[in-house]
Amino acid sequence: MRRTFQALMFATALATGAAPLHAEIADDRPIANRPFDPVAHEIFNGLFHPDSRLPHLLKRDYAAAFEYYGQHGFEPLWHDAAGKPNERATAIAGLFSRASEDGLDPNDYPVFLNVSGSHVPAEIATADILMTLSVLEYGRHAASGQVSPGSVSSAISQKPALPDPIAIIKDAAESPDPVAALEALQPNNPQYLALKKALKAELAAKDAPKPVEVPTDLTLRLGVNDARVAVLRARLDILDDPLTANDFDETVHDAVVAFQSDNGLQPDGIAGPRTLGMLNGDSKVSHIDTLVANMERWRWMPRELSGDGSYVFVNIPFYTVRVMRDGKLDYQGRVVVGKPDHMTPVFSDQMESVVVNPYWNVPRSIANNEILPTLINNPGAGYKYEIRHVSGSRVDPYSVNWAAYQGSTLPFSFRQPPGPRNALGTVKFLFPNNHDVYLHDTPSRSLFSRNDRAFSHGCVRLHEPMAFADAVFKHEPDWTVDKMKRMIGGNESWIKLSYHLPVHLAYFTAWADDSGTVTYRRDVYGHDRATLAALGR
Repeated sequence: MRRTFQALMFATALATGAAPLHAEIADDRPIANRPFDPVAHEIFNGLFHPDSRLPHLLKRDYAAAFEYYGQHGFEPLWHDAAGKPNERATAIAGLFSRASEDGLDPNDYPVFLNVSGSHVPAEIATADILMTLSVLEYGRHAASGQVSPGSVSSAISQKPALPDPIAIIKDAAESPDPVAALEALQPNNPQYLALKKALKAELAAKDAPKPVEVPTDLTLRLGVNDARVAVLRARLDILDDPLTANDFDETVHDAVVAFQSDNGLQPDGIAGPRTLGMLNGDSKVSHIDTLVANMERWRWMPRELSGDGSYVFVNIPFYTVRVMRDGKLDYQGRVVVGKPDHMTPVFSDQMESVVVNPYWNVPRSIANNEILPTLINNPGAGYKYEIRHVSGSRVDPYSVNWAAYQGSTLPFSFRQPPGPRNALGTVKFLFPNNHDVYLHDTPSRSLFSRNDRAFSHGCVRLHEPMAFADAVFKHEPDWTVDKMKRMIGGNESWIKLSYHLPVHLAYFTAWADDSGTVTYRRDVYGHDRATLAALGR
């Protein structure tokens, strides 16, 4: 996302009076009363005839700049009457130079202030317009991200709202503290701020000598005595007696368990290739890049997450669900999410209903790809479902030659009735969406003991559905989890929620705990890599 060369080309175009290439921006603007001040005249011309060599700048940016300058007689915003840059411009230029602290690229916000004191109107106008366009670019990046979420993955459906460009210019040009006004466009939730702090530390340490790597050719475990244990102790910051430095004792075991727990690994205390590889930083994506990708995704999230709101938050790479109540953590539990080839989508919606004793209407893809092969070998397995022909008639699984439907669309629907074997368990939580995903109970409990829990077809399975329901019902005056439990075992029943609790299915591979310490998880869907590629990193 480099635009320095393009910006220089644009500067040249403005200074040399390039031909109009986007005059449609100003088609509906009166041009009879053009300004006569030389600098104002050049600013007018530069905005009325914007150059096409900055194709990624939105037309609305040029239009907004034209409108705002027009409201102020096309006088320069960032230079004084003598053509020198004002304090406001200098302060904003300093902010741009520190943009990397927010995971942005300073080269995306070029500044060519008239520090030489040139009195050539075209040069002053060029510098002023470029500053304004950089302010707009920075404001848009800070508020809604540098890239479109959909360009990263079709599984990401977030649509961050673009900020008002007129408001961005106005705040930068008129507020008492222009830097604070622009910084306020960045997310302000605790997670983003913790990642920003971690990124600043990583950037400061990136040129420091790398610590000695622990050799990975031997698995280290409790009871081992080996010189490599001393290196492991050093990497884990364990102070030890030189006489026992090579001993893998309980202290080392506990430190390895803590490291594994913090990094989403099986906390068995065994320093094998995967644990040592993560400790050595073998990942192809550095912590700096991981933080940049995660900070970009925070810009796509609703800003309500910065306040004292109530909502459900599923973090896919951490396999967790959190229920926040008035800004405080009310519940946290484990979840199972979609497999990499059946990704749980990333989006935000609102929970509208809870279904007790739900039917499971089997998706057509599962019927074709999983149920059909089973029925070919064992038609009796079909008795777990209510099978109906497209005509509506009930079908006995033994009456069908299932092998005849291989490679074709099944003319049958499958529905699993409520009960102990139902794939959705006893309850599901609905937030209607185009992806047809929801949160639900499950009779399959074994997967929750694993660290990697990407096993579903896209929906989110809850480890503790009753505890989750209890947190949800705290917003409902007429419902409690005990009241809901009394319904279990009966017919399918729907509970309409009076408070539509926001639900966020999110993807963050870097997360800060209550102390502000950031831990990292595996990029299970590859969204980090795709985000970084879209950013040109």
